Amino acid sequence: MLRIKDKARIWTCLLTAVLTLCASVADARNITFAWDSSQNWTAGTTVELEANGVSANGITGTQYVLDVPVQPGEVISARARAIPPTGYQCGDPLEICPPSPWSESLVQTVPPDPTGLWSTKEPIGGGGVMAAPTFVSQYATAFNSATTPKTAMSAVAINSNDVLVAVASSANSYKTLSITENGAASATLQRSSVVVDYSPAYGWTYVAPSAETITISFSSSGGSGEYFGGNIVRFSGSDGVGASNVATGASGNPSVSLTTTQANSAIVVIVSDWNAVSGTQTFTNNFSGTPTALTDYPGDGAQYGVAIAYFPDAGAVGSKTVGMSAPTGQKWTIIAIEVKGSTSTTVTATTGIDALVQKLE
Repeated sequence: MLRIKDKARIWTCLLTAVLTLCASVADARNITFAWDSSQNWTAGTTVELEANGVSANGITGTQYVLDVPVQPGEVISARARAIPPTGYQCGDPLEICPPSPWSESLVQTVPPDPTGLWSTKEPIGGGGVMAAPTFVSQYATAFNSATTPKTAMSAVAINSNDVLVAVASSANSYKTLSITENGAASATLQRSSVVVDYSPAYGWTYVAPSAETITISFSSSGGSGEYFGGNIVRFSGSDGVGASNVATGASGNPSVSLTTTQANSAIVVIVSDWNAVSGTQTFTNNFSGTPTALTDYPGDGAQYGVAIAYFPDAGAVGSKTVGMSAPTGQKWTIIAIEVKGSTSTTVTATTGIDALVQKLE
């Protein structure tokens, strides 16, 4: 049985619960609840979670997914609290430490839109909402020519905090690709891979600091006559850019992993194929949700192949793997970039054990 006798160690009993509600638009009943652990939690502290009559306890992580019984337009009533280890004592005189007070949140859900999707709205009286970013459009160049530069976005009006993910590839590993833009911010190169006898791939991001009109072009240098092209994928309702990764392979199927930094993020992926294998392009992932294929260039047997897609909602924070299962026989380069969803403010309930606090005063 654990015991605390001195004042400094008594404070390790204090428990902090922070509750955030996160909802996938594609499957709004599967709600991801997240919270922050406190540095004051003692080893063995767990979390108990309840939402609309469904509960889970003994949770050791900082988030949990519940299938919440809720219909479009109804309210999600959720609460969480920290549970000390069994037998943990505190106070003077010593007594069994109770759980922390509940941290509560009410969130209004939204009726379905014409496409049949529905999600959460603003919290009622506190809490927070996390939702996947919204795909707005794609702006692709031709992939079957060496013409440079190639304009993807020409005087396109975008909104504040829109996230643009620009991906590009070339048939020649000696070509260098770049982008130019006239925005108020600057494009950031997230990942690139230029390896001899592989088709290079690049991935940039741009976050709009305010509403503006932007033009973006792709350019190539080095080599001659080899194809290249790019695509810009635009999202709204985003908190910015998260993780990214790149990988190459001469055998097996294209695959790359990254650890998302926020729940319900989208992931943009580009695969370039030196072997230019033709055939249906099929994307894969190790989380729920169906990828959306974007403008690409199927392998032509001579120059290269390019496959581009986005995964609209990667679910809970964690390691995600994206790739392709077809066509087989590619000599591939793959880049994946996380686009965060949006979050509202969260309610932080710093809670302790009231009786204990009174005794310390």
